[in-house]
Amino acid sequence: MEVDNIQSHIENDIQDHQIDTLTNLPNRTSGCLLAESILLKNNVPKVHVIVLEISRFGQISDSVGNTLADKILSKVAKRLSSVFCNALCLYRTHGDHFCLVFNDDVNLLEEVSRLTDFAQRPFAISGNVIVLSIRMGIASAQVKDQAFLDTMHAAEAALHYANNNGLKVSVFEPFMLDKAKKSHQVANDLRCSLTTNSHELYNAINSDEFYLVYQPIFSKKQNKVTGFEALLRWNHPLRGAVTPNEFIHVAEEIGVMDVLGAWVLRKACLDIVNLHKLSEIDDVMVNINVSPLQFLDPELLMSSIEEAITESGISPTLIRIEITESSEFMHSMASTLQKIRALGCQIAIDDFGTGYSSIVKLTTLPLNMLKVDRSFVFQLDSQDPIKSQQALMIARGVYGLADALGLSVITEGVETKEQLAIVTNLGADLIQGFYFAKPMLESEMFNYLNQPVN
Repeated sequence: MEVDNIQSHIENDIQDHQIDTLTNLPNRTSGCLLAESILLKNNVPKVHVIVLEISRFGQISDSVGNTLADKILSKVAKRLSSVFCNALCLYRTHGDHFCLVFNDDVNLLEEVSRLTDFAQRPFAISGNVIVLSIRMGIASAQVKDQAFLDTMHAAEAALHYANNNGLKVSVFEPFMLDKAKKSHQVANDLRCSLTTNSHELYNAINSDEFYLVYQPIFSKKQNKVTGFEALLRWNHPLRGAVTPNEFIHVAEEIGVMDVLGAWVLRKACLDIVNLHKLSEIDDVMVNINVSPLQFLDPELLMSSIEEAITESGISPTLIRIEITESSEFMHSMASTLQKIRALGCQIAIDDFGTGYSSIVKLTTLPLNMLKVDRSFVFQLDSQDPIKSQQALMIARGVYGLADALGLSVITEGVETKEQLAIVTNLGADLIQGFYFAKPMLESEMFNYLNQPVN
């Protein structure tokens, strides 16, 4: 087919697809066809594709309502069209995602800078002042070497990587596609496994694939184990052991943490009560991690905790709920955490100091405990005196802060005798780490409790 005929064919295809009515921009299908048409017509040698999304737009939509959220998207589209009139093509791919296509003659760094500046300028909508933040994925390719759609997919893979790694901008590298494909496969396998194991998960019994392991929490002052942290594991029938780093964030992304989280709550409580009966030690606590996303449905979360307590017969005072620091969810968590505390459960912030650390939040949230992140402990006996001194000052500061606020502390990641001596000298009591034990199966907890303390 000759070039003119190809051009005519593409333009006819574009006309067959509707423009996005909300933004008056081409939709994904039309946008891709339009970009291909422009590149072909203008004999563009190299193309830069930037895919952007509005960060936390779902949260913005929840706060202002769908009508105003639609107005924001419409305003964003108009502003993009006005500011980036030098773009070869601009279209809305879906939701709060937009795509800009540039010729090779632009300064890519300047365009990224302009996009960042564009997003930070406030929008005034129906009496609301909205300030946005965006993430970007970027891919570049020689037009003759790669189809436009492949270049756009590469930019989307870069955006996905930026999201998973907390980056504002990410430039595509080949490994990102492999990672995206692997993530998709994990998500698909996870859905299948949840379906296959639905009966076991619903009834909080042992599953063929999902199971819990427990890491002891040791009290130096009492010279005994005072609790266990329940940790979720997945043994896929074909993949084998899938690490939590591989599947937990995927479970959160595809919205299944409420199912897994409810099972963990019930199974952990049943297991710890069984341990009480076997060992005749009835004061061992269980630490249970709750994902920030579970707080999006507070009624379901509260129901899961209450059912775990009722079915197991455990005293709520022996349950310690661990939450991670999160700038997006801390505000919405507060009222639910108050209800959890009212049941009698304790609340701990996990990995303190590595996320959205706020001293103000420590005074406003109903907390009992901080968990010092293992990254600080790891540096305490570093051969680099600067690193070890910095880690020492941070640890001392955290212990002092917790003491001033009346909070207990669990020190995670203690692996060596030297680390144990350092944190003990700093006043640490509750300690968790490989020095005492690696995570163990439920069947191993009883024997561990009966072992002599090192």
